[in-house]
Amino acid sequence: MHRATLVILALVIGACGAVGAGRSYAQNTSTEATAPAYKLDIEFSGKLLKRMKVINRVERIREERFRKSLVDEPGMRSSLQSQGVSLFRDVEWAGERLIPDLHGYTVEALVRGMMARNLARAVPDFAGEIRLKLDRIKVDNHPVAYLRASHSYVVGKLEVRDADGHKIFEDKMTFPLVADFSLDSNYDGPRFAFAQTDESNRVGPVLAHFVEKALERVWPDQEEAIVGPVIIRLAGPDVSTIR
Repeated sequence: MHRATLVILALVIGACGAVGAGRSYAQNTSTEATAPAYKLDIEFSGKLLKRMKVINRVERIREERFRKSLVDEPGMRSSLQSQGVSLFRDVEWAGERLIPDLHGYTVEALVRGMMARNLARAVPDFAGEIRLKLDRIKVDNHPVAYLRASHSYVVGKLEVRDADGHKIFEDKMTFPLVADFSLDSNYDGPRFAFAQTDESNRVGPVLAHFVEKALERVWPDQEEAIVGPVIIRLAGPDVSTIR
């Protein structure tokens, strides 16, 4: 009799544990982030698309190097590397903020992240469709020769439709890079933070500026909420001092 009672108790406890586990699982899944209500299509022009694999590879390598030592130039001084990692450790850099997983670091993912952050801040209830075609990306001194130009700028076309499918904006735009600068080694503001060398050799800053200005054209009353890049000075006003 005693043995039978123990068996029954064991079965009851096991069943309760299974129910508890099931309840816990349901709670965990209910807290997962939901997909945005809007649709975002990003397209690259033919010439740009042909080189995107190389561009993504170079950008990912430089981003990995930057996350490890806060510099992405092989010739930078080792003293700056050791000083920079500790001095700027509290800055939430744009690359890590937008794409925590380095394996997913691509130009498209970067633009999607910038769009998502700005839409969540400026028009969180937007449930329409955005189509962005990037025709040209140029950066002063990018390692990929095709991207180099006398100055940094982006040319692209943006089309926006509301939830009912009505077109509310369409235009082809060109924006040269204009960025805010900061000497704050603890910068934690809403803008997308990039290191000073990124200004001339990475696509992030110029894309962030394009996204900012393009969205301001669509929603001019939300200019305060829409953000772009901020360049964090690592070693004084002259970039050449750390090359």
